[in-house]
Amino acid sequence: MKNKIAIASAFLAATSFSMGEIVVNEFLSFEGFVDSSYSHTNSDQDAGGQESDNSFQVDQVEISWMFDFDVVTAQIDLEYEDLDGAKADDYDDEVEQAFVNYALGNGDVITAGRYASMLGFEAFEPTGLYQYSTAYTINDVSGVSELSLAGTGYDPISEYAQGVKFTRTSDTTFFGISLQDQSFGNNGDRLGGDRNNNDSSYAVEVAYSIDLGNGFNLFAGAAFEDADSGDNELFNFYATYETGAWLFAAELNIGENESETGAEDDTDLASGLVMANYAYSDVASVTARISMVEIEQGTLDYDFIKYTVAHNYALADNLLLVTEISVGDLEDTAGNDYDVTELAVELLFSF
Repeated sequence: MKNKIAIASAFLAATSFSMGEIVVNEFLSFEGFVDSSYSHTNSDQDAGGQESDNSFQVDQVEISWMFDFDVVTAQIDLEYEDLDGAKADDYDDEVEQAFVNYALGNGDVITAGRYASMLGFEAFEPTGLYQYSTAYTINDVSGVSELSLAGTGYDPISEYAQGVKFTRTSDTTFFGISLQDQSFGNNGDRLGGDRNNNDSSYAVEVAYSIDLGNGFNLFAGAAFEDADSGDNELFNFYATYETGAWLFAAELNIGENESETGAEDDTDLASGLVMANYAYSDVASVTARISMVEIEQGTLDYDFIKYTVAHNYALADNLLLVTEISVGDLEDTAGNDYDVTELAVELLFSF
């Protein structure tokens, strides 16, 4: 969904960057990408001094197998991914997605299996991002190393879940509702909490978007989860506006995670971003983004703001070079201040 709402974006059109589908026969095709990067991260902490880290690695390799049998289609995504970024050489091979679609006609589709969340402006894959890093993540800060501050305040909304989904698509609108095993992939040790919301009874996602014309698109969605460690909810809103070579976006997330240990340990959060992308030639664009996160959990209080500038250059139809600089500032309950600067160069090959 998040890719469809800006499918004609100035960036994707102007850079001529493509995911080239390779057709095996009328029933089977595949596509994929190889994502590699170099990054340098420097953190300056009030209490801990300075730290720096360099990383050069293959971040992710993915192959998508797509099957087409008229009203029945299916997709299987196999990936090899670096789970810990620059922290360690920890990789995982997994089936990222595996689902079957049954087309009911008139834009109605039933999906069953493991599939992506409908929520969030930013894509889950590097091929759909306008820059190297995601908006709500800060990396390599001692004491809060690789703390993901997206959506829920711990990890973001689970990017992929297993369940059954109904979607209805028209020329100007999209509606989806999903009954699934979970919606939040929280790790209990992120902010000192002792909980793991992967133990979920069930979760529900709903999403709706509308094309208002003249380049304006609006999206509203929500996720609700019944988990052993407490009920969780997130409301996600974003808007995009395209005019000529410009794309503008704004997003707001509001959520709450309940704790089984009591209301004093509940987590309240708010996060959001504003972004502008300008395609200044047929093969290049520049992106500026400001994102923020506020988290409150019991006596813990985190405020994070991040400034990002990225440049994208298509060396060929299937080879993209991304350079980025991000500056983040994180303040915690004790008044400690963490300043983080990250420089990155990414080479993204698609096929």
